[in-house]
Amino acid sequence: MSFDDYDYTDDPRWAQRFGKFATFSNSPNDPTSLNFAGTAQQRISDIIRRGYGNDVIDFWTEYETRKKNNVSTSPNARTERSTRFTPREPATPDIFTEQVSENAAVVTWNPRSENTTGYRFVLKNEDTGQTVKQNKFLKGTTNAVETNLESGTTYKAFITATNEEGESEETTTTFRTSGAKVFPTTLSQESIDIIEKFDSGIYQIQGNYPLTLLIESLKSGKMTNEDFIGTVKANLEFGQFVDTSMQKPLIPDLLPEVFAETQPPEGFHTMPDGSIMKDSDMIVDKSINSMMVSQSIGAFILKDGRVRGEILYIANQSFNPYYYGKNLTSLVQIKSKSGVVLAIKSNNVNFTETQRDERIQIDESSGNFKELIIDFFIWDSPIQMKAFSENKQIQVVEELPVDDPNFAPCPSGFHKDFSGKCVADDPVGEIPRDKLMDTLKGFLFGSIALSLLARKY
Repeated sequence: MSFDDYDYTDDPRWAQRFGKFATFSNSPNDPTSLNFAGTAQQRISDIIRRGYGNDVIDFWTEYETRKKNNVSTSPNARTERSTRFTPREPATPDIFTEQVSENAAVVTWNPRSENTTGYRFVLKNEDTGQTVKQNKFLKGTTNAVETNLESGTTYKAFITATNEEGESEETTTTFRTSGAKVFPTTLSQESIDIIEKFDSGIYQIQGNYPLTLLIESLKSGKMTNEDFIGTVKANLEFGQFVDTSMQKPLIPDLLPEVFAETQPPEGFHTMPDGSIMKDSDMIVDKSINSMMVSQSIGAFILKDGRVRGEILYIANQSFNPYYYGKNLTSLVQIKSKSGVVLAIKSNNVNFTETQRDERIQIDESSGNFKELIIDFFIWDSPIQMKAFSENKQIQVVEELPVDDPNFAPCPSGFHKDFSGKCVADDPVGEIPRDKLMDTLKGFLFGSIALSLLARKY
């Protein structure tokens, strides 16, 4: 008996087993109808969407398989299922994506037949055509968490169900990661020279600086050649990196008694650190404390891949006059929310008796980071690092569009931190009375993307 010679609706075994859910309507839109107008894959997908159980799914999978192979479906054939019918390849699973971010996504699939024993998974970069990943999963696995994806990039995921008899049809889903597209950087000769100096040991790292991340940020396009070179130079000045080619050779320990007997010239004396100083300098007050300079941080904004802001430095009335006309070091350290150093910017700050305030503006690339931490220091030098002011730290969050439903501006004098709460802006430091109006004129304090935290080191 061929497939078309048998009427399922007349089979009492069918009615007894499946009568509780089968409608047998003549509608071509009913997936449980023998007259269903769709394909076998559409029938099974529709049955799953309507909430039928595995028994219904299995039956109609068998039905479509028999129909495809023109296998008899008589009662005797059903009785002899174990010897005359063997389940073939599994049904094609449903696939979709969720939790898509700049660098990650979750690809999930739903099995559509119980005879599935595993899955074959492929992920491709649609922008380049490159296959990113190929995996095989066991039956119980129904998702793949993909990380280290490129931002602003289109990906296509492929899933195929498998068993001993074969494979299902391949099904796909396409998704695009958020954020801006990042293109690899063409390294300048100066950047190449710097990397080679690290590789050869001419440049050495002090501490646990994440050099690998810094170089990868350059090569991947998250950092420009200019930012990379500036960061390395700042770290050399700061002492985080050491240029061994500039170090003086150690004095040979051949005649220590000669050096021990050496006396400083008349009018000079030897300091504990071995340096020579004039006797007359001993009466000069060169003391430094963290109350001499105020750092007022205002209007820092993270927008369009750049962080911009301004710092106002003010020499307080307690400022030691000895340092008028001498260069102090202002240092701004930009980090990711997790604490990875992205850039260090240093500037000279010089106060005089008549000019006791100075402004520094920051305009730096932030790559694809949406939340940053910025540290502020002002020292006598990057070597001694004697603080003229308490170190400060702010959090900067990417500025949202005004029409964003989640955006609720803070009242005047407040800004948002990482948690989205409105907190008070940085207070104005001590300002000489005769300079108060001139100093504050045109200076905007606070922003909706700023949170100030004072921190001592």
